[in-house]
Amino acid sequence: MSGLIAKPDGSLIFRTERTGPAAENVAMGTAAGEELKAKCGSNFEEFFGDFEIAPEPKSSISGVKTDGLGGYEKGEYKMDDSGAKPIF
Repeated sequence: MSGLIAKPDGSLIFRTERTGPAAENVAMGTAAGEELKAKCGSNFEEFFGDFEIAPEPKSSISGVKTDGLGGYEKGEYKMDDSGAKPIF
């Protein structure tokens, strides 16, 4: 996996990578997140400065919160088993 955190203008970018078996994906993601947090500091408002921090993902059509991968978390929408389309 590859991860990064960056200022929106690209003036500062921190990157990290992890490789390993799929069974360790949560541990790798957690370690990568901790590494990036240590690099940019725990004060995200200070790191991003005057730049807007993106809100939680929402559908551009309905405005309903999603999991960021196209699946709806809550509300009157739900994904079918294929994950291809929301059921309205």
